Amino acid sequence: MGADIEAELVAPGIGRVPWPKDWKPFVSLNQPGQVDEDIENIAMSLIRVGAPRGVDDPHELVDALRPLATRVRSFSEGVYAARYHELQFLFRLRKVVARQTFAFTPPQGNVVVRINDRPLSAELEAFLIRVPSALDALAKVLCILGRWSESHGSFGALLKHLRNTAAEREGAEGRLLSILRQHEDWVAEVRELRHAIAHEGTSGQFVPVSHEGLLLHDAKVAGYRAGEFVVRTWKQMKALMGEVPAAFQP
Repeated sequence: MGADIEAELVAPGIGRVPWPKDWKPFVSLNQPGQVDEDIENIAMSLIRVGAPRGVDDPHELVDALRPLATRVRSFSEGVYAARYHELQFLFRLRKVVARQTFAFTPPQGNVVVRINDRPLSAELEAFLIRVPSALDALAKVLCILGRWSESHGSFGALLKHLRNTAAEREGAEGRLLSILRQHEDWVAEVRELRHAIAHEGTSGQFVPVSHEGLLLHDAKVAGYRAGEFVVRTWKQMKALMGEVPAAFQP
């Protein structure tokens, strides 16, 4: 595989800027099919709202954006990991359910047979671990945008800080607090599951795919069918990530 690449710098809201002297470009390429447009758009929206106003010198602008860009990159990697495990779980769940539906003969009598699929459980729990991690990485990005201390760089710590300081404010702090409050219930639910996995080795709530008579029961988490739970959680996570940049709009 060959590549013919010409490097240039583009600053958000400004356009092309001169390439700094003695800088050596480094190119990182994703494999085809490994880029999610929604995730990339969310990352770029965070970069755009963080572009400093009144900075005309291109080199100063690049330097000013570097801490934010570094945090946004870590955040986006965490989101990609959560998305990967969600898709892997859904793919395997479909295979397991299809295989058991067409290739399993239920036992006779009053018996319940549960099919334990450890890779299926592992992908689900990897997703549950990754979602809170990505949200904590997002909180670190928000601390840079809001110029808040790094000590508030987790979702729970940032929410607590905003509750103590922004309840009556109408600026970025007040707007961000309003957004985070709308999502705190599902975040708390996922974080509780994540803590159980991290400290107990498993969430304990995953019910394996089972056959009871001729009925096939999907695995469940927190009262939801597992497939529905991960899709619902991903949509809620994406909604939160898409809403927070608006809090920092001038």
